[in-house]
Amino acid sequence: MKTKKRITPSREPKLSEMSRLELKELLKTRGPKYMFSAVELTTDIHDPHYVFWLDLMGARNLMKLSLPRAARSVMKIHAAALLAKQKHRELEINPVMDGVYGFVKDRVLLQRCLADILERLANVFVHEHMPSSRFMVRAGVAYGPLILGNSLAAGAAILKQNKRYLGGTAIGMGISHAYEAESCAPPFGVYIHESARAFAPRTKGSYPYHVNLWRWFDEDTALTWATRQTLLAHFDWLEKNPIASQYDPEAMRRHKSLAVEYFRLHELTGQKADNRQ
Repeated sequence: MKTKKRITPSREPKLSEMSRLELKELLKTRGPKYMFSAVELTTDIHDPHYVFWLDLMGARNLMKLSLPRAARSVMKIHAAALLAKQKHRELEINPVMDGVYGFVKDRVLLQRCLADILERLANVFVHEHMPSSRFMVRAGVAYGPLILGNSLAAGAAILKQNKRYLGGTAIGMGISHAYEAESCAPPFGVYIHESARAFAPRTKGSYPYHVNLWRWFDEDTALTWATRQTLLAHFDWLEKNPIASQYDPEAMRRHKSLAVEYFRLHELTGQKADNRQ
């Protein structure tokens, strides 16, 4: 009687004994395939834009202090940006947690969009009855190459299926420079990064910025004067209510000094801050 030959299962190699090349071959069959060769086709150096970054000042502290107040403030920023987009179709905007960034090809259009957003938010600031509910914003502007997110969707099947997810997403040094510039801006002000002063093109009706502050407002309008007076009243309230506002005293003094320069508040320092609601 023949005995059946016993088949011993082949022993799979231990992962710990495999070489790096063997592990890579094994993972080829399991991992996702992200092939972003489109980056080479969508070269960024030939597609520069003006970029702005605008966000809520003191967002982190405000979220810890009052989430509803923080949410209302952030949503007002997004609403103002969307209204600007509605008016200026060429504007590309993308939301971030506490603000927005946007980009356009033309400096004149950039200024129209930013002025539109800041004018709306300054109106909100002026008309807010409760000092504790007021919020301030600021913006930075830069110029540089961008790769638009939609142009890279071909790199992964999941992105091709969800192009709307990419929205106005872009990648590039212009965005990081605008973010850096925003931290130097005064309340309700716009700081210009050196990239928009040194490398922006000189074309008909457009030229590089010559200074690092851009004033979006006309000097002698009701909104400008109301914003100036409300800023004085607001900083006066912040100084008298450090616990309720949770505003860092050193940051508050620095921001007030920037606002004084930007809005020329020294012209009003002889006036008593009007704290009436």
